[in-house]
Amino acid sequence: MKRFLLLNLIAFYLLPLFCKNTGFLGVVINDYNKDGVTGVSITNSIENGAAQKFGLLENDVITTVNNIVKK
Repeated sequence: MKRFLLLNLIAFYLLPLFCKNTGFLGVVINDYNKDGVTGVSITNSIENGAAQKFGLLENDVITTVNNIVKK
């Protein structure tokens, strides 16, 4: 449990401080591969973060980003 809390602290609060020239979606993801669909599933997101503002929800599956397919 402590490891999970530490990873969330890093992902949600510290990482954006070091990523000034990159986008920050504000989600925690896991690999997804079911029924021939490959991508990442959203397992958690920052409240009122960029992902929620664009309508991404927990359990949504992202299969492409900028027309690049995850393999």
